[in-house]
Amino acid sequence: MKNACARTAFVLKASVCAFALAGASAAYAQDLAPAGSDDQADNEVAEDETNENLVVVTARFREETSQDIGASIAALDASVIEEEGITDFQSIANRIVGLDSIDRGPNQNDPSLRGVSNNTISISADTGRYSPLISQFFDDIPVSAATGSQKDFAMFDIERIEVLRGPQPTLFGEGAVGGAIRFVSRSPDLGATGINDIVLQSEISDTKDGSLAYRFSGAASATLVPDELAVRTSFSYRDGGGFIDYPVLGLTDANDFEQFSGRIVIVGEPTDRFSFRIVGMYGEDESFGANIAAPPPASPKDLVFNSAVLPPTTDTYGMLSVNLAYDFGPITVTSISSYYNRDFDSTVAADVLAQLFSVSASFGADPFLFPTALTLQAIEDELFSQEFRFVSDFDGPLNFVAGLNYQSVDSTAETLVDIPGFAAVTGPLFINPADATDEVVAAINTFETEQWSAFAEFTFSVSDRLRLIGGARYLREEIVSTFVQERSVFPITPPLFPPYIVNDTGDLLELAGVNVSQAFVLDKLLPRAAIEFDASDDVLLYASVATGARNGNINSLGNALLASSGDPALLNQFTTFNEDEILSFEAGMKSTWLNNDLIVNVSAFHSTYKDPQITFIINSGVTGNGPDIDIFGVEFESFWQITDIFSAYVNASYQDAAFQGDQLLTAGIFTEPDLREGNRPINVPEWSVAAGADFDVPLSDTIALKGGVSYSHTGSRFSTPQNFVSTELAPLDIFNIRLGFEGEWWSLQAYVRNLTNDVEFVTLFGNEGQSGFRTPDGGFDLVVTDAAVNRPRTIGLVGTLKF
Repeated sequence: MKNACARTAFVLKASVCAFALAGASAAYAQDLAPAGSDDQADNEVAEDETNENLVVVTARFREETSQDIGASIAALDASVIEEEGITDFQSIANRIVGLDSIDRGPNQNDPSLRGVSNNTISISADTGRYSPLISQFFDDIPVSAATGSQKDFAMFDIERIEVLRGPQPTLFGEGAVGGAIRFVSRSPDLGATGINDIVLQSEISDTKDGSLAYRFSGAASATLVPDELAVRTSFSYRDGGGFIDYPVLGLTDANDFEQFSGRIVIVGEPTDRFSFRIVGMYGEDESFGANIAAPPPASPKDLVFNSAVLPPTTDTYGMLSVNLAYDFGPITVTSISSYYNRDFDSTVAADVLAQLFSVSASFGADPFLFPTALTLQAIEDELFSQEFRFVSDFDGPLNFVAGLNYQSVDSTAETLVDIPGFAAVTGPLFINPADATDEVVAAINTFETEQWSAFAEFTFSVSDRLRLIGGARYLREEIVSTFVQERSVFPITPPLFPPYIVNDTGDLLELAGVNVSQAFVLDKLLPRAAIEFDASDDVLLYASVATGARNGNINSLGNALLASSGDPALLNQFTTFNEDEILSFEAGMKSTWLNNDLIVNVSAFHSTYKDPQITFIINSGVTGNGPDIDIFGVEFESFWQITDIFSAYVNASYQDAAFQGDQLLTAGIFTEPDLREGNRPINVPEWSVAAGADFDVPLSDTIALKGGVSYSHTGSRFSTPQNFVSTELAPLDIFNIRLGFEGEWWSLQAYVRNLTNDVEFVTLFGNEGQSGFRTPDGGFDLVVTDAAVNRPRTIGLVGTLKF
């Protein structure tokens, strides 16, 4: 508690000190017109339009540069995305400090922001149904997954990526507990004529100890009615290439994946006041084995997985967004209707089953006793949302953003564990002899979510330099979770060895008085307040306080029964988990110097994360609420356009995150708390760094030599909330270089990613309920049974044509 108070005081003192520095900062300001004058506004608009260093964002539903917003926002524009080869979520996380991700492969990442982590143990995360902590939007469409497998969208033809760090309750809802990530696709130009802005791009690459990868992408715009109606279409196909061998199957580079997506964007301005934007997108992905590799004592550089099955994963999605806006003069009213559907079908081999189900004890020592055992998971999410947004543009000191939002999500999760020959190891004690089956688990669960919310955020300009911001979102969310079918396997007697019995868990729990359908209601007012002060025309000081929350839910009843080992008290504890919430303070400075050629931003924050939802494994994956987490951090971001030819950036983040109490997670294995006070949350490094330099050297009037280097450092972190020694991840250092030529309508770029071939485990975990043990020094550890690695050194060539 003393540490928490001290850190909060530090953030508040930082805010006071920042304001005290206002006078000193103003002394170094540029000699522009007085703040708030028409001349100053004209100067700012002119600079923003001509200076490429300032990225225009819509994080507050208005067009403004990220430097004009009193909050920590990292924005990557189209040029950075293209030139630095940002193709997936992990490459975004490597570029933006404070954003971290558990990356098991394509479409299987689990992000965290500023130490706010889902605290899930990789694969077990996909067996739970919790609300996301980080809101993600693609063209205003909510696309955050309710599992640990977030969607990787193709980054081709993307206008920008905005990462808002810290709780964003008023404008982005309760899902933005840790922050929000926004992907904005490129729109056609209404001012162009005919078919225009054609982009064709192809890429080929080779991964060390892996196979060739290919990508083909294209986009084009067509102006149908000049200044009134235009359309842009794009597509992207990618064959990712594998790099992990399956020696048991005689396969090399087996973890290949394919990704296809197509998008259409229609924009129109029939009148000076009315405009619309319609976005439709469809995609199909297929991958094999993800980035799962052999766990220690194997080396991550071995790039092998000793599995007798190559498990496929398919991911299909479709989305539609209709954005209608009418400018009434002082207020613009916008209607945003969104639909999103995702079918995520994954398969897990017997080797990985060993850390999920107690039945694995029968083949835990010999993973090939049942070599064709598979877990099949089919998850379908269908979302509809409707928002009415009101944005003012008054001449006076008061302006606001307000809105009404409705959102419904229908989700179905089906799980089937099938082990051919399993019936032979079942026992004689069956409620029904027909239950002697090879289906170890057969479950169908439905989740229906309905949410209503209203929000408003007001900005009051006390003077030309001082602004007060305050607002809140009121929401009511109800989640109804129903177990339609829940067949599970249980050992007849401990230990967890044959014989087994398979029964309908739902029937058993109903006999015990446990409801197979439960409702969870989150009824919250989530406030946010901030202050912004222009110390000079180029220095913005700010401070803010915000809250965030997410709903509770129900665990798989079969998993809860397995984890409890029949103990009624533990069964009640493991059946459901409660809501969690966060309170966060932030203070910072944003500054531009040398006519916007130098940008320096600094922020400090302190967050208290109460009752965090934690997913862990006791024979099966269950989620519960853990002790509070205290998070303190400092972020530094800088960019310097050194000359017309050279530029550089350095970003760094420090995060001190720790649980504030003890808790016994692995009941039945340990008798005292295995999660200890001071443990770090999952996947939260203490230090992360991103740095780089770029050059653009004209060789003639039409050809330029372009290139750059980049470096990212992710410090050591843990894959389990218990901070088991065996699950500590080594630091990861990634160097990238690129060099190429660019003409008026073409470019050719060669690159090397992960130049030093730093291949490390990026997740390590196991079944603490089966393999957890006490160490000689009195600590806790477990035998790791599952691991994933990052992609090794990759050399590639990208060619682009633009017409």
